[in-house]
Amino acid sequence: MAVRGATRKGQPIAARVDGAHGLPAVHLPSEQSDRTQSDRTQSDRTQSDCLKSAGPVSGANDRLERSLAPGLPTGLTLDVGNAGDHPSIRALFAQAGCDMPANEFSMRLDEPFYEPHDRLLARRGMKLAGHVRVQNRELYLLDSVVPVGWLVELAALPEFGGPRLAGQMIAAAEVKMRSEGAALALVRTDMPALFAQAGWTRWGRFTQTRAGTRETLAHISGRRSPQARCVEQVNPPVRPTQLSTRLWRHVEQTALERIYHANAIHCIGAPVRTSDYWRWLVSRHAYDAIYVAVSGRDRWSLDGKGIVGYAVVKHDRVLEMLAAPNRPDALEELAARVCGEFIEHDRYNLFLEGPADHPWHHELRAAGGRSETLDNDHGQLLMAKVLEPSRPLPGHPEHATLETLATRQLAAAPFWLPSLDHRLCD
Repeated sequence: MAVRGATRKGQPIAARVDGAHGLPAVHLPSEQSDRTQSDRTQSDRTQSDCLKSAGPVSGANDRLERSLAPGLPTGLTLDVGNAGDHPSIRALFAQAGCDMPANEFSMRLDEPFYEPHDRLLARRGMKLAGHVRVQNRELYLLDSVVPVGWLVELAALPEFGGPRLAGQMIAAAEVKMRSEGAALALVRTDMPALFAQAGWTRWGRFTQTRAGTRETLAHISGRRSPQARCVEQVNPPVRPTQLSTRLWRHVEQTALERIYHANAIHCIGAPVRTSDYWRWLVSRHAYDAIYVAVSGRDRWSLDGKGIVGYAVVKHDRVLEMLAAPNRPDALEELAARVCGEFIEHDRYNLFLEGPADHPWHHELRAAGGRSETLDNDHGQLLMAKVLEPSRPLPGHPEHATLETLATRQLAAAPFWLPSLDHRLCD
């Protein structure tokens, strides 16, 4: 979902989803570039039908074309994508040096919110010159839910203007976002200068803590020692029932939804995950395992009501580790389970990702770990642009708008953009 690529003269601007650099452009295969006129006519008919059924997209198409037109090479036009464009889009990505795996491209087409008209395509005749996609989402912002537009999969070929065309595609994407009701625009990119020219700014910082698995397990054992229990008697923690851990099952999806919502709603940057989105997210297998903490003796109840915490792991990283608000002790059980599994697989370090106020950043530091607050996530900066500064925020004072929140309050609130939503599937 990230926008990545090279900006050196003569190289393409490419939508990137990993750490590779852009590659020199090559020619499209003839079977994809030499489309017949009848194919084009059918594509236009399909696109017209799509525009009629798309509502706000149809009304915004003329404005999008006008926003893209100034200063571009003669004959370059802007189209809204349709399902028939998918093969040509994949060819454009390959031409621009984007090595998106085939299964990742197909999986994104199955995303619950995906529509072909989310894509904007710059063409000259039958050939694609540029591409950008807008994802319409909702984001938690301090107990409020704000509609946002994610800009993803930006690609522009150098023979059609390269960075100049990419800038025009960004402007067109902003028009599309506004027409569809987005109040905030977001992008993950390693090309901050390109977006800064369009008025985007860096937003949010990522927190991770690294610690040894053996040291962490020893720290947990020390917390459970007789001496530690004596200290706890002064202010004993609430442990209603005994906890156990095991692997998560797909029939327990509602438990993940419940725990995630209870934690994410108080953060800034966490996406709203519907049931359909959760189902798609776990089906991508962008993780190695999901462990759950279960309260009570019935460890295998099908309703998942006994689940009070979960942890998602990938390689040596804990992508998410959350607990129900009334069971913070579940985090300790999950951490012990994860450390044991890591040691079993010869992984002697773990990285915990999460909001800066996650309690186990502190615990891992107490175990000898070290926390880092970064302005990038795996080399990708998060940038934002407020599209509707005066939009009021439900649940906040009348004078609280998205602009005042973005400029005054965001720095003091826990920022969390889960990487599980942005990782490649296996």
